[in-house]
Amino acid sequence: MLKFYLRDAKELRQSASELARDLKSTFHGCVEVEVEDTHAQIGSGSLPVHLLPSAAVVFKPVKVSLESLAAAFRSWRIPILGRIQDQRLYFDLRTARCEDIEEIRHAAQHVAQSVGNPPCVM
Repeated sequence: MLKFYLRDAKELRQSASELARDLKSTFHGCVEVEVEDTHAQIGSGSLPVHLLPSAAVVFKPVKVSLESLAAAFRSWRIPILGRIQDQRLYFDLRTARCEDIEEIRHAAQHVAQSVGNPPCVM
C-alpha cells in the first residue's frame, strides 16, 4: 500500500524506540533490544535497487539461542517473521501497523517466558 512507502523515517524511528523500550524490560537482559536505522526493499525484491529509509527493533540474544528466539516469534498465534542478520533478529517497522506493533508486544511476553532456561522473565 502506498501509505507504507510514504511513512516518515522519523515516525518509524519513534515507534521502534517506544517498542524497544518496552521490550527491554520484557526480556530483562536475557536478550538485548535496540533500535537500528535500516533500509526497506520496495516490492519484496521485485525492485531490489529501490530502498526506503526505515527503522527496526533488533534483538541480540545474550542467554538464549538466536534460533530459539526466532522460532518462538514464528510460533506465536500470528507468526511474527523477522530477518536474521549478523547474529541478530530484525523486525523492520516500515510496513507495521499499530495493531502489528501491539501484537509484537504481546508475543514478546510469551516468547520471554518460553525461551531461556530459566525463562527470561523474573
